[in-house]
Amino acid sequence: MTINAADLDSPITQAYIDAAKAAGHIAAGQYLKHMSPAVVVLAAKNGFGLWLIDEGWGNAAVFARGAAGGALDGRAAAAKMQAIGAPEGTVVYFAIDYGAGASDLPAIQAYYTAYALAAATYHVGMYADGFIASNVATPVGDYLPGASGWPGYAAYAAGSHVAILQHAEGTLFGYDVDPCEVRDTSVLWFPKAAAAAAVVAPTPQSVLPSLGLAQIELGVAADGVWGPETAEAFARHYAS
Repeated sequence: MTINAADLDSPITQAYIDAAKAAGHIAAGQYLKHMSPAVVVLAAKNGFGLWLIDEGWGNAAVFARGAAGGALDGRAAAAKMQAIGAPEGTVVYFAIDYGAGASDLPAIQAYYTAYALAAATYHVGMYADGFIASNVATPVGDYLPGASGWPGYAAYAAGSHVAILQHAEGTLFGYDVDPCEVRDTSVLWFPKAAAAAAVVAPTPQSVLPSLGLAQIELGVAADGVWGPETAEAFARHYAS
Protein backbone atom coordinates (compact mmCIF):
# COMPACT_ATOMS: atom_id res chain seq x y z
CA MET A 1 0.00 0.00 0.00
CA THR A 2 1.33 3.43 -0.94
CA ILE A 3 0.22 6.46 1.04
CA ASN A 4 0.89 10.16 0.71
CA ALA A 5 2.69 11.80 3.62
CA ALA A 6 5.34 14.42 4.34
CA ASP A 7 8.35 15.03 6.50
CA LEU A 8 8.69 18.34 8.27
CA ASP A 9 11.57 19.93 10.13
CA SER A 10 9.38 20.98 13.03
CA PRO A 11 7.31 19.04 15.56
CA ILE A 12 3.86 17.96 14.45
CA THR A 13 0.92 19.74 16.06
CA GLN A 14 -2.74 18.90 16.51
CA ALA A 15 -3.59 21.30 13.70
CA TYR A 16 -1.13 19.55 11.40
CA ILE A 17 -2.48 16.11 12.24
CA ASP A 18 -6.08 17.22 11.71
CA ALA A 19 -5.28 18.68 8.29
CA ALA A 20 -3.10 15.73 7.31
CA LYS A 21 -5.69 13.12 8.26
CA ALA A 22 -8.38 15.05 6.38
CA ALA A 23 -6.15 14.76 3.30
CA GLY A 24 -5.67 11.03 3.80
CA HIS A 25 -2.25 11.14 5.44
CA ILE A 26 -1.70 8.68 8.27
CA ALA A 27 1.90 9.56 9.17
CA ALA A 28 4.68 12.14 9.03
CA GLY A 29 8.45 12.14 9.14
CA GLN A 30 9.93 13.63 12.29
CA TYR A 31 13.52 14.44 13.15
CA LEU A 32 14.97 12.94 16.32
CA LYS A 33 16.32 16.33 17.33
CA HIS A 34 12.74 17.61 17.56
CA MET A 35 11.16 14.56 19.18
CA SER A 36 9.72 15.07 22.64
CA PRO A 37 7.19 13.46 24.97
CA ALA A 38 4.58 15.89 23.65
CA VAL A 39 5.04 14.69 20.06
CA VAL A 40 4.81 11.03 21.06
CA VAL A 41 1.70 11.59 23.17
CA LEU A 42 0.07 13.60 20.39
CA ALA A 43 0.75 10.90 17.81
CA ALA A 44 -0.56 8.17 20.14
CA LYS A 45 -3.71 10.12 20.95
CA ASN A 46 -4.51 10.57 17.27
CA GLY A 47 -3.45 7.16 15.96
CA PHE A 48 -0.90 8.94 13.79
CA GLY A 49 2.24 7.27 12.52
CA LEU A 50 5.81 8.56 12.46
CA TRP A 51 9.01 7.74 10.69
CA LEU A 52 12.14 8.87 12.48
CA ILE A 53 15.04 10.73 10.88
CA ASP A 54 18.44 11.29 12.47
CA GLU A 55 20.15 14.25 10.87
CA GLY A 56 22.80 16.51 12.32
CA TRP A 57 24.71 18.22 9.57
CA GLY A 58 24.19 15.34 7.11
CA ASN A 59 27.26 16.41 5.14
CA ALA A 60 30.49 14.70 4.09
CA ALA A 61 32.34 15.76 7.25
CA VAL A 62 29.95 13.71 9.39
CA PHE A 63 30.57 10.50 7.47
CA ALA A 64 34.29 11.07 7.00
CA ARG A 65 34.54 10.13 10.70
CA GLY A 66 33.84 6.56 9.58
CA ALA A 67 33.27 3.82 12.13
CA ALA A 68 34.14 5.95 15.15
CA GLY A 69 31.58 8.57 14.19
CA GLY A 70 28.96 5.96 13.34
CA ALA A 71 29.31 4.28 16.71
CA LEU A 72 29.00 7.58 18.55
CA ASP A 73 25.99 8.72 16.57
CA GLY A 74 24.29 5.32 16.70
CA ARG A 75 24.53 5.23 20.50
CA ALA A 76 23.08 8.73 20.69
CA ALA A 77 20.19 7.81 18.38
CA ALA A 78 19.41 4.70 20.41
CA ALA A 79 19.46 6.69 23.66
CA LYS A 80 17.06 9.25 22.22
CA MET A 81 14.73 6.58 20.87
CA GLN A 82 14.68 4.83 24.23
CA ALA A 83 13.95 8.16 25.90
CA ILE A 84 10.89 8.73 23.71
CA GLY A 85 9.60 5.19 24.20
CA ALA A 86 10.29 3.80 20.72
CA PRO A 87 10.04 0.01 21.00
CA GLU A 88 12.61 -2.48 19.77
CA GLY A 89 12.50 -2.85 16.01
CA THR A 90 11.51 0.76 15.35
CA VAL A 91 13.15 2.12 12.21
CA VAL A 92 15.43 5.16 12.24
CA TYR A 93 16.84 6.74 9.10
CA PHE A 94 20.15 8.53 9.33
CA ALA A 95 20.42 11.25 6.73
CA ILE A 96 23.13 11.67 4.12
CA ASP A 97 21.96 15.03 2.88
CA TYR A 98 24.19 15.53 -0.14
CA GLY A 99 24.89 13.77 -3.44
CA ALA A 100 27.53 11.29 -2.32
CA GLY A 101 29.57 9.31 -4.82
CA ALA A 102 32.09 6.50 -5.11
CA SER A 103 34.81 8.36 -3.19
CA ASP A 104 32.46 8.71 -0.20
CA LEU A 105 31.36 5.08 -0.16
CA PRO A 106 34.06 3.48 2.04
CA ALA A 107 33.61 5.99 4.88
CA ILE A 108 29.82 5.83 4.64
CA GLN A 109 29.87 2.02 4.69
CA ALA A 110 32.06 2.03 7.79
CA TYR A 111 29.85 4.66 9.40
CA TYR A 112 26.67 2.72 8.65
CA THR A 113 28.00 -0.60 9.94
CA ALA A 114 29.11 0.94 13.23
CA TYR A 115 25.94 3.04 13.59
CA ALA A 116 23.68 0.01 13.06
CA LEU A 117 25.66 -2.04 15.60
CA ALA A 118 25.53 0.76 18.17
CA ALA A 119 21.80 1.31 17.63
CA ALA A 120 21.38 -2.23 18.93
CA THR A 121 17.76 -3.34 18.77
CA TYR A 122 16.59 -0.62 16.38
CA HIS A 123 16.50 -1.07 12.61
CA VAL A 124 18.64 1.41 10.72
CA GLY A 125 17.87 2.64 7.24
CA MET A 126 19.38 5.40 5.16
CA TYR A 127 18.17 8.65 3.69
CA ALA A 128 20.65 8.66 0.85
CA ASP A 129 21.04 9.10 -2.88
CA GLY A 130 20.47 6.14 -5.17
CA PHE A 131 24.14 5.38 -5.66
CA ILE A 132 24.88 5.07 -1.95
CA ALA A 133 21.61 3.28 -1.17
CA SER A 134 22.26 0.71 -3.88
CA ASN A 135 25.74 -0.01 -2.55
CA VAL A 136 25.07 -0.23 1.21
CA ALA A 137 22.79 -3.07 2.26
CA THR A 138 20.22 -2.21 4.93
CA PRO A 139 17.58 -4.40 6.64
CA VAL A 140 14.75 -2.01 5.77
CA GLY A 141 13.66 -0.11 2.71
CA ASP A 142 15.54 3.12 2.13
CA TYR A 143 14.35 6.72 2.21
CA LEU A 144 15.23 8.27 -1.15
CA PRO A 145 15.71 12.06 -1.21
CA GLY A 146 13.78 14.14 -3.68
CA ALA A 147 16.95 15.50 -5.28
CA SER A 148 16.52 13.92 -8.70
CA GLY A 149 19.92 15.22 -9.83
CA TRP A 150 21.82 13.25 -7.21
CA PRO A 151 23.68 10.10 -8.27
CA GLY A 152 21.60 7.03 -9.07
CA TYR A 153 18.23 8.66 -8.49
CA ALA A 154 16.16 7.46 -11.44
CA ALA A 155 17.22 3.82 -11.39
CA TYR A 156 16.87 3.47 -7.62
CA ALA A 157 13.53 5.29 -7.45
CA ALA A 158 12.10 2.68 -9.82
CA GLY A 159 13.38 -0.20 -7.70
CA SER A 160 11.83 -2.26 -4.94
CA HIS A 161 14.02 -1.25 -1.98
CA VAL A 162 12.62 2.27 -1.60
CA ALA A 163 10.30 2.44 1.40
CA ILE A 164 9.79 6.22 1.25
CA LEU A 165 10.22 8.39 -1.82
CA GLN A 166 10.62 12.08 -1.14
CA HIS A 167 9.44 14.73 -3.60
CA ALA A 168 10.43 18.36 -4.07
CA GLU A 169 10.02 20.65 -1.07
CA GLY A 170 6.73 22.45 -0.85
CA THR A 171 3.96 23.66 1.43
CA LEU A 172 1.15 21.53 2.85
CA PHE A 173 -1.48 22.63 5.36
CA GLY A 174 0.47 25.84 5.93
CA TYR A 175 3.71 24.02 6.81
CA ASP A 176 7.00 23.85 4.92
CA VAL A 177 7.40 20.15 4.18
CA ASP A 178 8.95 17.57 1.91
CA PRO A 179 6.00 15.68 0.39
CA CYS A 180 6.61 11.93 0.31
CA GLU A 181 5.04 8.70 -0.77
CA VAL A 182 5.36 5.87 1.70
CA ARG A 183 5.59 2.63 -0.24
CA ASP A 184 6.21 0.36 2.73
CA THR A 185 4.18 1.20 5.83
CA SER A 186 6.13 -1.31 7.93
CA VAL A 187 8.78 1.40 8.47
CA LEU A 188 6.26 3.56 10.34
CA TRP A 189 5.95 3.71 14.12
CA PHE A 190 2.48 4.17 15.59
CA PRO A 191 3.05 5.09 19.25
CA LYS A 192 0.77 3.43 21.77
CA ALA A 193 -0.87 5.40 24.54
CA ALA A 194 0.68 3.35 27.34
CA ALA A 195 4.20 3.75 25.95
CA ALA A 196 3.65 7.44 25.31
CA ALA A 197 2.68 8.01 28.92
CA ALA A 198 6.03 6.61 30.04
CA VAL A 199 8.33 8.73 27.89
CA VAL A 200 10.73 11.15 29.49
CA ALA A 201 12.01 14.53 28.41
CA PRO A 202 15.12 14.50 26.18
CA THR A 203 18.49 15.10 27.76
CA PRO A 204 21.50 16.75 26.16
CA GLN A 205 23.19 13.36 25.89
CA SER A 206 20.22 11.75 24.13
CA VAL A 207 19.59 14.37 21.48
CA LEU A 208 22.89 14.85 19.65
CA PRO A 209 25.96 12.64 19.42
CA SER A 210 28.35 14.89 21.32
CA LEU A 211 28.27 18.11 23.26
CA GLY A 212 30.51 19.79 20.70
CA LEU A 213 28.18 18.88 17.83
CA ALA A 214 25.20 19.90 19.94
CA GLN A 215 26.72 23.31 20.53
CA ILE A 216 27.36 23.79 16.82
CA GLU A 217 23.77 22.74 16.10
CA LEU A 218 22.51 25.20 18.70
CA GLY A 219 24.65 28.08 17.45
CA VAL A 220 26.73 28.59 20.59
CA ALA A 221 30.46 28.36 21.20
CA ALA A 222 31.60 24.75 20.68
CA ASP A 223 33.83 24.60 23.75
CA GLY A 224 32.63 21.23 25.04
CA VAL A 225 31.48 22.77 28.32
CA TRP A 226 27.88 22.48 29.53
CA GLY A 227 27.53 26.04 30.79
CA PRO A 228 24.65 28.48 31.16
CA GLU A 229 24.71 29.59 27.51
CA THR A 230 24.49 26.02 26.22
CA ALA A 231 21.84 25.07 28.78
CA GLU A 232 19.68 28.05 27.83
CA ALA A 233 20.04 27.33 24.10
CA PHE A 234 19.20 23.66 24.65
CA ALA A 235 16.10 24.46 26.68
CA ARG A 236 14.91 26.99 24.12
CA HIS A 237 15.44 24.66 21.14
CA TYR A 238 14.24 21.35 22.53
CA ALA A 239 11.60 22.27 25.09
CA SER A 240 8.23 20.75 24.32
